[in-house]
Amino acid sequence: MASRRATTNGQGRSIARQENANLKALSASELGDLCQQQGARLEELEGQGDHSVATDQMETLGMFAGGIAHDFNNILGIISNRATLALVARYSDPELCEHMKQVIRATERGKELIKQIMTFSRPDPGELPPLALATILEDTASFLALTLPESIKLKCDFPGEPVIVRGDATQISQILMNLVTNSVAAMPRGGAVTLRLTVAVGQARLEVEDTGEGVSESVRARIFEPFFTTRRGGRGTGLGLAVVQGIVKRHGGTVACESWVGQGTRFVICLPLYLGKLAPVAQPQKQQMLQSPSMRAGKTPQRILFVDDETELALSGRKLLESFGHLPSVFTSPAKALEFFDKDPFGFDIVITDMLMPGIDGKELARELLARNPAVPIILCTGYSEAFSKQDALDEGFRGYVPKPIDWLELGRKIDEIIAARTLAGNG
Repeated sequence: MASRRATTNGQGRSIARQENANLKALSASELGDLCQQQGARLEELEGQGDHSVATDQMETLGMFAGGIAHDFNNILGIISNRATLALVARYSDPELCEHMKQVIRATERGKELIKQIMTFSRPDPGELPPLALATILEDTASFLALTLPESIKLKCDFPGEPVIVRGDATQISQILMNLVTNSVAAMPRGGAVTLRLTVAVGQARLEVEDTGEGVSESVRARIFEPFFTTRRGGRGTGLGLAVVQGIVKRHGGTVACESWVGQGTRFVICLPLYLGKLAPVAQPQKQQMLQSPSMRAGKTPQRILFVDDETELALSGRKLLESFGHLPSVFTSPAKALEFFDKDPFGFDIVITDMLMPGIDGKELARELLARNPAVPIILCTGYSEAFSKQDALDEGFRGYVPKPIDWLELGRKIDEIIAARTLAGNG
């Protein structure tokens, strides 16, 4: 079974790469129709009892989605990189900087959307850490309040005492965003969404209730089916509530829908309480936007080999690395990058590479580079984390792992960590 599954995954990756070009030509409506057709086919297979074929098709669909995620993250990366360059170049212009910061924040939201798409086909994550549920909900509600139409009122009723569950903070936030988005779509003329968190009988109970149009019994019976949607014209893929149900199940909980036509809808999610103590967690510093190039003052310039097959990402990556005071050599061809590296295998301080590239992927490139210089630190930047996780990267000898679109503050910290480790080793 394991070997068959591995073969299926390999075929899925191949399909994802081959079909991306076709996918880009689809309109939103056509893409929605494609999703619905695939969903109907999966339902038909399940109904016939052909579970193995249905599972294989879902795995292939997951890999297909991964290929889409890779391309979409590259697009977000181009937008984010150019906005960051404008921010660095015109830091003295407060109005322009604020515009650029909003663009960068928007790309972060796009990155979260990609995570949502991939969640649909993600396997069981294993044991989840305990977290403060009310805190996650409050943070997500604060963000939602800034993005909702003026005609929609958001009301929150959260307890003051901690409510602890085991969970993934990003996915819990995603549940709330999906449900609120669903409620907003049901209230085209405005209304109210109420978020309520209570505790009872060993469970945390989250309610998301709206004053929208409500749905019929026949719709409610299918509301969590993948690819089922009542929205037309490509405005819905039918994955939002299926994702919610999938996340809730992975968290050991239940989700139910109550609805009254013409009066509104209420979703009720119950998650098991965590009865242990919540370990103290250091509060992360609030992320600051990139500032002027002078922030790199005093830092040692690094000779960096930067490899990305997306031309625009390579060009903007060069400019950003230069603005930080580094000395990048940039290639869009991994084969040419390897050829250049061969001229002086010890001439680079750091290598930064993409994962999915034609001919030689990032993993293969890293193996070739490390065979020539086992000490060279390599950072992997990938928009396809489902195929190659952070742990996979570390196991392969990578010294850093940064998801795409690249957070340049995070990448800068990785570079600084490598410099610090090298300095410490040299002093030792």
